[in-house]
Amino acid sequence: MTIPNRPPVNVAGDGSRVGVQAGYADIDTVIIPGNVQLTVGQDASPAAKYQAGVENLKTGNPRAARELIWTTMSVIQNLIIRGSHACIGTSE
Repeated sequence: MTIPNRPPVNVAGDGSRVGVQAGYADIDTVIIPGNVQLTVGQDASPAAKYQAGVENLKTGNPRAARELIWTTMSVIQNLIIRGSHACIGTSE
């Protein structure tokens, strides 16, 4: 966590489970297995939003999946209407 005009704070209490610990990370998408809701930043690519939606489906979160996938579909539809091209790729 960062606080404006102060050094980063990094604390893990008793019983904590730390998945990643870093001074700086530039991450577009984080995928965590299990029953969690996955999301991406508003400026994430359509492919990243789509993949997060797919992962939400896999972990049993259809509401979050629907929002991310529909957002991606809307972006793609707007690009097609404007004559642009978009590519959605998945790792599978």
